[in-house]
Amino acid sequence: MPHRSSASCFNKIDHVTSWQGLDRGDEKLFVGGMDGDRLSLETLRPLWPATLALIVFLVMAGIAFSQADNVSIPPAPQTLVLERIRIDAVRHTLEPAGPSGPQLRTSVPVRFATSEDWPGLAFRFSGAAAAISIIPPVVFDLYLASSLQEQAERHRRWPNVYPVLEAYGVVQDDRILLDPEEAYAAKTEQKRRSTLLGYGCLAAALLSLVLLVQRARRLWRQIAG
Repeated sequence: MPHRSSASCFNKIDHVTSWQGLDRGDEKLFVGGMDGDRLSLETLRPLWPATLALIVFLVMAGIAFSQADNVSIPPAPQTLVLERIRIDAVRHTLEPAGPSGPQLRTSVPVRFATSEDWPGLAFRFSGAAAAISIIPPVVFDLYLASSLQEQAERHRRWPNVYPVLEAYGVVQDDRILLDPEEAYAAKTEQKRRSTLLGYGCLAAALLSLVLLVQRARRLWRQIAG
């Protein structure tokens, strides 16, 4: 009888085992090699939709909460101070806005105005206020977060400090160019909507996670059975 090496026998056994058919009803599943990879992908296919939905909703929630954080709500209108100011000079510039990161940030127009009556102080017109036409010299009634006297005294005590006062409302000749109440309500509503969208996406992500767990358990019972 010819002698066969043990290595040759083991190679044949491995070859047969790697392509061994397992009968389950009318379906034959092959294990090992590329067929095993295809089997794993086909087996996990029911989990793909829930997994994809979970990832998408989590990303959307992060974007919505980031947008809500970037919304700057102005002071409440009842806390603002109305001051009459003559604008003698104005400077136009651009400032970065939006999420952090050079690829995500954009530039928005901003105007800085000064008055000879209030040296050392500057008045910032941003957002909706930046769209107001300013042709010096012009007199505006500005809604500010603090009084001019207070900021002028601050500059007098510390000459190296140049306060910048944000214009939250603008009135000219009894004509409202920027209503502080409307601006406050618009910003508050924008922040509220972004926050609600974020929580809605989180709720959808939670439902996707529950569905994913249920399908995973069902799949495990099928495989184990």
